[in-house]
Amino acid sequence: IPSNTIITGEADWTGRIDPPLIRSLTNIHSSGEEIEGTDDLLERGNVAVLVEVGGNTPLHFSNEVTLKIPMDLPEGSVVNIYTSGNGDTWIAQGTAVVVDGYLVIMTDHLSFYALEMTDETAEAVEKIEEVGMFTDIIGHWAEMYIEEIAEMGIVSGKSEGIFAPNDQITRAELTKIATKAYGISIDPIATYSPFGDVATSAWYTPYIIAAKESGIVKGYEGNVFSPNGNINRVEALKILLGAAGLDTAESLADFPDVPADAWFATYVGYAQINDVVGGYPDGTFGPGNNITRAEVAKIVVKIMSMQ
Repeated sequence: IPSNTIITGEADWTGRIDPPLIRSLTNIHSSGEEIEGTDDLLERGNVAVLVEVGGNTPLHFSNEVTLKIPMDLPEGSVVNIYTSGNGDTWIAQGTAVVVDGYLVIMTDHLSFYALEMTDETAEAVEKIEEVGMFTDIIGHWAEMYIEEIAEMGIVSGKSEGIFAPNDQITRAELTKIATKAYGISIDPIATYSPFGDVATSAWYTPYIIAAKESGIVKGYEGNVFSPNGNINRVEALKILLGAAGLDTAESLADFPDVPADAWFATYVGYAQINDVVGGYPDGTFGPGNNITRAEVAKIVVKIMSMQ
């Protein structure tokens, strides 16, 4: 089990957890081990982390505790969770998603846990190892920017080594990037819903909570955030510049479609003056146009170079 794994309980929990033992993956037989109720085997090569706490005598608690386990897998990787009372026969417990480098599991007992890469995750990891990063950014105008922030762990692909640079980005995805790029503190365990349409259990909720508490996002009227809605160029600029803590006051934009009295004028002006963004060939900025993943990568790198 990784050394910086964190185990927490509710505020009124008085149970005791002894330091976890360290086990090698060789404890899973090289030929695989039985998964109860199936004909499948748990393969040693697909197990990313093996956890043992309590040995063959599971530790049981009066209420659930949280296991927060560091995972060296791409952001958003889906992991199969298996438990075992003796380390030999395993029971499938569903899946979880890697968020901000951690996998979070709620449980009322601790014994053996095997965290296995799904076939899709294993294929994505293999592809990334083969080509370095993403296969669909080679020769793209934003290749350098995408590689830079991917190497820093700020962005991840959409699937199996695919970044999809020309896809539009959602408000939730942009918020995650903003918080990770500019050092906003993120608690990977969401304890409440920050907006009416943001579920506590959603993958993006920890990032939105961090952004809201930092004053970076406010949402729309009616306590709505629209996490899966696309975000336009000026909304993205406001969030990214705000997350970076840059003062955009009194900056003037030189675009015919950016009125001086528009709420977004200073953000566009600041980004234009500092060569963070440019306009279209016809001289316009297109403030209401949805922004792409590639455009966000460039803006993030440009802003980081100013800090």
